[in-house]
Amino acid sequence: VIVPRRWGKVVRRNRAKRVLREILRASLSSLMSGMDVLVLPKEQLPVNDHEKVCAELQALLKGLGLLIRNSHG
Repeated sequence: VIVPRRWGKVVRRNRAKRVLREILRASLSSLMSGMDVLVLPKEQLPVNDHEKVCAELQALLKGLGLLIRNSHG
């Protein structure tokens, strides 16, 4: 996870990194194995709205074909 300096002070950048890493860690079981994923957000994240960030990241991963299809769905 890389967050650009233009986002502001280090506290805000580190918070964004922690939120993204937490979401990715929770998604590990549904991610394809054998791939490295680099996350470089272009816009500031609403770090206080965890559900919105999670939904957006999940949609991006699905759009890239990096999520394993669930056999239940």
